[in-house]
Amino acid sequence: ENPMDPRPERPLPARGATRPINRIMRRTKRIYKASAHAIRGALLLTALAALASLWLWTARSGLVERLDERIFALYTSSYSSRYDDAIALLNAGKSKEGREALEGLLARLGTVRKQERLSTAYSAALKTLISIHGKEGNHERAVELSAKLVELDNRDYSCWLIHARNLERVNKREEAIEALRAAFRIAPQSIEAAEALTSSLIRSGRTEEAAEAARVYAGANRGGNLALYYASEERPAPVKGGALNSTAFTGRAQSFVLPIDATGASRLMITMSGLMDTEVELISLFVDTPEGRERIDPEAVNFGVEELRPMGRSVWAATAGADPVVFFNLPRRLWTERLLTLELTAAFRPRLSDGLKGLLKERRDG
Repeated sequence: ENPMDPRPERPLPARGATRPINRIMRRTKRIYKASAHAIRGALLLTALAALASLWLWTARSGLVERLDERIFALYTSSYSSRYDDAIALLNAGKSKEGREALEGLLARLGTVRKQERLSTAYSAALKTLISIHGKEGNHERAVELSAKLVELDNRDYSCWLIHARNLERVNKREEAIEALRAAFRIAPQSIEAAEALTSSLIRSGRTEEAAEAARVYAGANRGGNLALYYASEERPAPVKGGALNSTAFTGRAQSFVLPIDATGASRLMITMSGLMDTEVELISLFVDTPEGRERIDPEAVNFGVEELRPMGRSVWAATAGADPVVFFNLPRRLWTERLLTLELTAAFRPRLSDGLKGLLKERRDG
């Protein structure tokens, strides 16, 4: 012992006194061991979950997209339900209650993420309220709402047209013209956008600009998709043959070849999607068979059409947002033949109103 150590001498613990300490140490060791196993298990589950997610995103990306769409649809269905309830109030003649319900829905959607505001209920509520406030003469509020509509989807030309009409009602003509220009830039092949812009420019005394807009509309690039279907007496349901996607239309007569490769076809159907305000003229039809080429006289064919307005013999007008269809029966001599291809010659021209025709004439005369 160190005689200089001021600490008192400590007695050694009795032999039995160490047992509680050992028990505590063993219990602590078991707790640490169990915790380590739990942490390792949690890490293993996390790794497995990560691997499962990676597998889903790589091997089953379509399933992930469908699940995401399903979850989003379930989450946003409450907005659609609230919109339906508001429309029911309006239909029941409760205008004030319906309008307040729609305003409440908009207020709710204004506080959520942008993705949720992309639900159809938001744009539907905006358009309905714009119409209500317009009828009630509250044009300032209609302008506020149409500005939200443009913000929601600034690539939809119809939203810009709605906003432009509301701006004109509050005498903001220059802003309205700019909104119309935005709509026309997005859809220069739209007769609605062209007529709205040219009319507004003429009212502002800018006839030359209006004539230029008419010229742009007439020369705008037009395109669409063509697809051919065939049916027979034995198989009346249409069967898809060939298709031409993203086809450019020049406005002049063009020939298109669509594969058929079928025997026993008695009817053909041509679908046209992506057209906007286009006049379609069917000029000639030829069917190729192993034995040669057969001409089908359009003058002798009784055409049926959908989403097309007759303009003359084998001439129809297509409107925006429609998917036109032309169908006809083949001559009986071809019903037993093997049909290889259909060649059709047609012209897809811009549909012109009297006002646009006058502006184009002024442009040519000038």
